[in-house]
Amino acid sequence: MNKVQIAIISFSIIIAIAGVIAFSLTGDKEPPIQVEGGQLTVWGTEPAGVFDGVFRAYQGISSVKVVYIEKDPRTFDRELLEALASQKPPDVIITAEDWIRDNRNKIAPPRPEIVNADLEKRNMVELASSLFVEEKTVDGKLQKTVWALPLWLDPLVLFWNKDLFDQAAPDPIARPAEDWDKFLEDSKKMTKLGDSKQVLRAGAALGRAKNIPLYREILSLLLLQLNSDIEAGIYGSAARREIDGAVSAIRFYTGFGNPNTAPGGAYTWNTRLPEPRALFAEGKLGMMLDLYSFARELRVKNPHLAFDIAPVPQVKGGRRVNYAQVRAITVPKATKNQNAAWVLAWWLTRSEQISKVLQIQSAAPAVRDLLESAGMSGLLKTASLTARRPRETYPDTNSRILKDLIESVADGETITKAMSEARDAYNLFLKSQEQ
Repeated sequence: MNKVQIAIISFSIIIAIAGVIAFSLTGDKEPPIQVEGGQLTVWGTEPAGVFDGVFRAYQGISSVKVVYIEKDPRTFDRELLEALASQKPPDVIITAEDWIRDNRNKIAPPRPEIVNADLEKRNMVELASSLFVEEKTVDGKLQKTVWALPLWLDPLVLFWNKDLFDQAAPDPIARPAEDWDKFLEDSKKMTKLGDSKQVLRAGAALGRAKNIPLYREILSLLLLQLNSDIEAGIYGSAARREIDGAVSAIRFYTGFGNPNTAPGGAYTWNTRLPEPRALFAEGKLGMMLDLYSFARELRVKNPHLAFDIAPVPQVKGGRRVNYAQVRAITVPKATKNQNAAWVLAWWLTRSEQISKVLQIQSAAPAVRDLLESAGMSGLLKTASLTARRPRETYPDTNSRILKDLIESVADGETITKAMSEARDAYNLFLKSQEQ
């Protein structure tokens, strides 16, 4: 490399740094580092139409061709891990927060001149910053690492069938429950059981894990509202108060799926029923906790269904807490285009682009300036700003353990024994990680 080449490279670096400083001070909407030419491959499970417009716009300002590949959600994780192992990865990944937390060792954090951790953290809603911005002290200095940038939040809400509320016995139900005690009573009023405790009509979709895909999300919501946790509260390394909260959450949730509850009790769900979304779409389910984004799909499935959504119930006297899934964008270590990929990720998560994406994708923005804007619905705003997640190191492992725990208790096992078995399973997994 001759002196002229060195001088050109040095000058380019100076210009890039100056651009970053100017962006930090002015809030410029252009990418902090310009990338010209080339191609970036993006993997995600959303329909291509969600991103077509913004990716075309990016190509117009950067001359980078963006190729979006829509993947099947059922095989996405497996295909992605295979691609990373074969050194033929996508340049950019759009995925759920659980994958990001489980696979940080496969992610390349952005350079600070591309993504300013302090600025991003300030504008993210609390849930997103807690998931994607890691803070730790190294040699007496606080360091922030950005593992992903959030695209949107999809909070849990309560779906309720207006017709079944009107038909409840002995009296119609006027409005959806605001607390879990009322939720339980409403479920009892709408539940119809036949011979041998056959569920003819389900009041609520809780109690089991085999045919309730969001069992972990719903149980996590209960744990959060009771100031408990999964890895600490259920596995038994927490304070007595947190363990008691976990016991209460498990007892309440599984009561809806245990046919041996006292006559007139909580029982309303079993593993012979269809999954909640299918049963609700048929008009045979009174209430279900599901993601806000499902409302649009439900209206297409059954345009004649009389339903509405409401905030999720809360614990009486407790602070308002919700649960949300988060979609985010990140960059794998294995890609050779890390800087260009992070510039695209940064650009896509600016408010202007997110506003366009959310015109197609039914969800809430994960940035405060959009979420707190005048046009945002009160339900979506509150559900998102109060969304939290349990502390989890291994979300996928927790899902498997919780599934066994829920089914065991619903089938009649004691909560104490089921929690002990869950703790043993988790400790066995931890030992396997040490090998």
